[in-house]
Amino acid sequence: MRKRILASLMALILALSLLPTAALATGETQEPEQEAQMSVSENGTEGGGEDATIPVETGDETGTSDETETTVITTPTATPTETTPVETLTPVVQAIGEDDVAAIGDEGYATLAAAISEAKKNDVVVMLKDIPLSATVTVGTDKQLTLDLNGYTITGTKGFTILINYGDLTLKDSKGQGGITSFLDVPVAVGSNSTTTIESGTYTGREGAVITSSSVGATINIQGGTFKATDNAVIAGNGSDRTGDGNTINISGGTFEGGITTEKYVACGIYAPWKDTFNITGGNFTITGGAGIVA
Repeated sequence: MRKRILASLMALILALSLLPTAALATGETQEPEQEAQMSVSENGTEGGGEDATIPVETGDETGTSDETETTVITTPTATPTETTPVETLTPVVQAIGEDDVAAIGDEGYATLAAAISEAKKNDVVVMLKDIPLSATVTVGTDKQLTLDLNGYTITGTKGFTILINYGDLTLKDSKGQGGITSFLDVPVAVGSNSTTTIESGTYTGREGAVITSSSVGATINIQGGTFKATDNAVIAGNGSDRTGDGNTINISGGTFEGGITTEKYVACGIYAPWKDTFNITGGNFTITGGAGIVA
């Protein structure tokens, strides 16, 4: 009996020793990666707020935690895009056209009268071509300007005075060969209380080169140039009865040529029948068929 019990015990021990040993595996549990989701409204934030929140799920160091840790990433609110400035190109306009006859600076004019009318104080009106005129051009009392003939000639096509100055006018020819010609009348006349200064140019007329007519209080300064009269006085006053101050004519240079074609008339260099004052300090007078001064 004792042997049977011992044998059974031995068999049990042997059986137990043959059983497999249970082992606990300690592996890391990896949670599936959660995709970050972000909902941004049209203005760059969720729900109209200032910042957008991006939730990100992460595990703990061992990967066994079921708790979710939220990391917040903020993005700045969108700002308006700056407008890139666009360069505006100004069309290039040619101020002086082919048909313009005179210019003030870079601005051309189709007529001499228009240029003089638009001239500001101390402007220089420059001729651009030879022109014929069929009407008188007037310099107003409010004008102070220079007319540069610039080598060109202004010609009167009918019997009239070409240029009458009532303001402050300087005449010159910066290039030579330019002038004002009236075959039937006078190239230059002066108005009352005006100032006319002639530096250069050629002025030719039948009834005189420069006249005062019936003006009073005018001043004429002749510093240079050539003056021709084909049938009367070169520099002519007027003997009509009138009231007012006499005119003053100052001649310091220039060439004066006079002649006569009408019978019973006398050519002269200066005709001074009224109370005009002449101050002559220079100039060369050549008169054919008459006298130098008739007063």
